[in-house]
Order: sequence, then structure tokens, then C-alpha cells
Amino acid sequence: MVLSTDTLTLSSNAFISLIDHPGHPRLQASLPPTLSHTSLLIFTLDSSAPATFPAAARLLYDAATSKEFGAVKHALIACTHSNKPLAKSAVRIKTALSECS
Repeated sequence: MVLSTDTLTLSSNAFISLIDHPGHPRLQASLPPTLSHTSLLIFTLDSSAPATFPAAARLLYDAATSKEFGAVKHALIACTHSNKPLAKSAVRIKTALSECS
């Protein structure tokens, strides 16, 4: 589990820096400094793993209430694995996350 970065070149003078920040507890302390350089946050959540929702809710809450979150202009929660048989719907995930925070 390591933080990884890459650059996506859009044109000769336009680029996007991509940062993949794993949600592992060991790396949570390094999330706020990363947010201070982030304008778009995409948070991925496995919709077929409801046992992870409470930890995800805590991480999202801590990130959103940090002073570094002020740099973030847009945030998206992307629910992955929605095609698995036991995957939760977006409405159920939103409810679960709000109950955990």
C-alpha cells in the first residue's frame, strides 16, 4: 500500500496530476496534505463490501472536515462492483455512510 502519482498530458501546455491514495489505515495521516493540492476528489467505494462502509465514512468525514479540504472544488463518490450479486444500491450506500458519520 503506497501512494502513487502519475501525470496525464492533455495537450502541450495542459496536464492533470493523478494521485492514487489508498484508504489503508496506515496511510490515513498522509491524506490531508494530499488534499491541499487537490481540486477534484474521486473517492471509490466497493458497493459489495458493506463491512467497509463505517471505515470509509470515518475517512470521508475526517477528510471533509480537515482544513486542507478547502482546496477541493468537486468531490465524487464512485461505487465500484455494483454488478456483483450482493452489491448495495447508491441509496443504501448513502444511507449507510450518513448513519456512520
